[in-house]
Amino acid sequence: LYISDVTLPEGTKPTIDRDFVIANISAPSGLRSEENEAEDGEEAAAEE
Repeated sequence: LYISDVTLPEGTKPTIDRDFVIANISAPSGLRSEENEAEDGEEAAAEE
């Protein structure tokens, strides 16, 4: 999310002249989905 993506109130301006990053959003690296868990279960069953 960049400063240019935000609508600032009238009469205000950013203190930095460049289009800087306000926030980065990403999923946690350890997050597992139900789909991945199902695949892991199938792989374990196939190994047996």
